[in-house]
Amino acid sequence: MGYERHRVTSLVLPGEDVLVPFCGVGPFAIPAAIGDVRVFCVEKNRHACHWLAENIQLNHFRGSIHPINADATDIPVILDMKFDRFIVPTPYGQDHFFSLLSPLLKEGGMMHFYTFQVAEDMEKSKQFFQDAGYEIIGVRRCGNVACGVSRWVFDLKKKCLVKR
Repeated sequence: MGYERHRVTSLVLPGEDVLVPFCGVGPFAIPAAIGDVRVFCVEKNRHACHWLAENIQLNHFRGSIHPINADATDIPVILDMKFDRFIVPTPYGQDHFFSLLSPLLKEGGMMHFYTFQVAEDMEKSKQFFQDAGYEIIGVRRCGNVACGVSRWVFDLKKKCLVKR
């Protein structure tokens, strides 16, 4: 996942507002905060949040990273804003967070959505994301978790709605 964290965080552009739910101790949030960006990271585990705060301090990112100790289901209530980019390292079996978070992404925004799936389900997932109004920029396998089950990342761009 080291290469994957570098790949995704190097795509963050200056001026972006980035959301990282399920942030843990900050392996995506810390490198994403390099440059003129604001990173909002949400983690339910208070012990992980403690170490995230320590990580932020040690890496001198006090102003650009905003850690929030909360359940990801509360994000739409806690953060009343739209984001330019999501980095979503979804826990196993929690793909429903895509639909919960999607309204918070700006049109034209990017979502890096991590999921665990068997290869046979990939076409169904691709169709789901396209039907939800996203262009699939890329799909990568990022490792195995069990026999036949892999971690995948979908790089998705939210399509702009045409207004008449």
